[in-house]
Amino acid sequence: MREYLSNFFSEFDYSAEDTAELLSAYDKIALNAETAEILDGILAEYDATLKINAKELMPKCERIAELISVHQYTTKLLVHICLSRRLRRYYAEKGVDDALWFNAMLDLKYKLIECRLIEGIAGTFVADGNWFSRWYDMTRFALGRLQFEILPFRRSYEKDGKSLNPDSKVLNIHIPRTGTPLDRESVQTSYSMAREFFKDEFGDEPIAFVCSSWLLFPEQEKILHEKSNIRKFMSDFDIIESKYYDDNNCSAFWRIFDKPYTDNFDEIPEDTFLKRAYKEYLKNGGKLGYGFGVFF
Repeated sequence: MREYLSNFFSEFDYSAEDTAELLSAYDKIALNAETAEILDGILAEYDATLKINAKELMPKCERIAELISVHQYTTKLLVHICLSRRLRRYYAEKGVDDALWFNAMLDLKYKLIECRLIEGIAGTFVADGNWFSRWYDMTRFALGRLQFEILPFRRSYEKDGKSLNPDSKVLNIHIPRTGTPLDRESVQTSYSMAREFFKDEFGDEPIAFVCSSWLLFPEQEKILHEKSNIRKFMSDFDIIESKYYDDNNCSAFWRIFDKPYTDNFDEIPEDTFLKRAYKEYLKNGGKLGYGFGVFF
């Protein structure tokens, strides 16, 4: 497994610092009989079921972290990277292009970058919510700039002669932190890739795309200029629900500002237009929020 991990970090161009931190954690696991047994059990269970469940997996990761005195965020990411070896074979067995496995596993790096920015640790702080499970049972796919999964709509909707009911299948969109712009061309390319990839699931029915995100927060029509990539992304959707977060100490804050929450405006960075615009909005008493949108 250590050789696999070294190759994985090289293939995905992990930094020397992150590589060293994660390999050090693995070495500690391998040298401890109890943690090595826990990891072997995790890998064997996934090999047998090809599914993971955070409620069952996270306590095991936390136990490993406790036994080897490594942060639990690090062990949670490391375990998922170890699981990626079997997932790669799963892609091959299902006849899915290996490039799509690579794109899916880029998400682990995106989550590491977020964790390094916010917590200063090589790891992930989103594993507890079962975020990763849909990668490992092959029900979420990364297609170009965006990520997609089939979900039930769970609402009723009708517009321009098209309708959805709560049981209707829709393509749910996630927008990963890739470090690249959310530009119009790459977004449209992803939509096209998704239509082609999932066409057998929808047959002749029109495909409805949905998204729930701070990127669809309606207030951004006031916060951001009309030529911003986020405004262009918003324009694709009929935003049918929106809500303010109860507190600005929420996930939208660190996603926008790349830092933990602070109510000290002097500590809020201004190195991008987005950050400057949102900082001014918050200084004027604004609240963060999100929207839910749909389009065919």
